[in-house]
Order: sequence, then structure tokens, then C-alpha cells
Amino acid sequence: MATDGTLSIVIVGGGTLGMNLGVRMDEVGHTVNFAGRNPVSEKMLLSLAAVEGSVCHELPDAANDADMLVIAVPFDAVIPTLQAIGDIGDAVVVDATNPVLQGLGERYTSGLDVIAEVLPEATLVKAFDTIGAETAQHPVIEGKGIFLPIAGDADGAEMVRRVAEEMGFDARVIGGRRQAHFLEEFAWLCIHMAVKVKVGADFGFAVLKR
Repeated sequence: MATDGTLSIVIVGGGTLGMNLGVRMDEVGHTVNFAGRNPVSEKMLLSLAAVEGSVCHELPDAANDADMLVIAVPFDAVIPTLQAIGDIGDAVVVDATNPVLQGLGERYTSGLDVIAEVLPEATLVKAFDTIGAETAQHPVIEGKGIFLPIAGDADGAEMVRRVAEEMGFDARVIGGRRQAHFLEEFAWLCIHMAVKVKVGADFGFAVLKR
């Protein structure tokens, strides 16, 4: 982390969610780059074009000097992707995935448990999995930041909360790793609202207090 609080953030994956997160994180002043298996894929080239000055690292180099790694690949690619990255150094690993198709069985409470087996010493956080790709770049609707729950290891969760608030979210740490499954269950609701209720992807929930 730079002395001014600026972070070096690497988005692992070149999809729309990763691209839009990268755009917004860059807009609020952080250094954003990408990492992926195919640096010249159509999706990755779009991401690189969206974040001026960004580069795409090969996976083994993804964590070099990174403060934060945001994992934004399909869930079934998470383990091989992390294995290809290897040493993550001191980077906070942010799981932005959801096991919506694969399921986890009884062994795990959330996808964060799966990542913990691959990276047992890492600082792990679950975040950004409850939002649509559109709201990743535009997290404020009618003057109100979209509610963004965060769960995971305390120091990492606080880092993610700070970045998410800078982005415009109403970001709240709801607990540690054991609470990560709440985010995935909430994500199921968001997906249902978007697809089955036909709200679309550009919406969010708000926390209202009296």
C-alpha cells in the first residue's frame, strides 16, 4: 500500500464484472491491473481498453506487488486459477464468485472454504458477489449507495470495506469467514430478482434505518 492509501489491485478474470470493478476502482484512485490465462482474449482486451494504462499479467505473476487480488472468474475455474497463481505474497484475496451451478455439498459452508484449502495462510474476504456487473461501475442509485455485504478476515475485510465505500457502495462488514455463506445466499436472491422476477441486473438493495 502506498503512503497515501492507494492500493495495487489485480482483477483476476476479464469478464464484465471484473472489468466494471476495475473501472470504478481506477476512477477512485487505485492502481488496477488484470490477470488471466489468455491476455489477448476478446474479454481481456475489452477490460484493458476500459482501464487506461492497465496491463494483463500472466497468472504466475498476478500477485507480484499486489495489495489485493479480486477473483472474478467462474466458480469452477477458481481452484485451477489459484493453483496457477501460486504464491500470493501478502495480497488480500477477495472472492467475488458464487457456486451457483456447482453447489458445495456438506463439506463446505461457502466458496470461501474452498479457497481456504488452496490458500490456507491467505487473508480471505468474500465481497462483490452480490451485485450485478452494471452496478459494479455505477453503485449509487437515486443518491443512495447500494448495500454491499462483506465477510472474511478482519484486516482484509476492512481494506475491502474502505475501497467499496470509496467506490460509492454502502459497504458493511457482517462478520468473518463463517458468515460468508450469507453473501452467497443473498446472491441467490439477487439472481432470482434479476432473472425470474425480471428486475434486470442494474438494481440493488438498501439498508434503511429509522
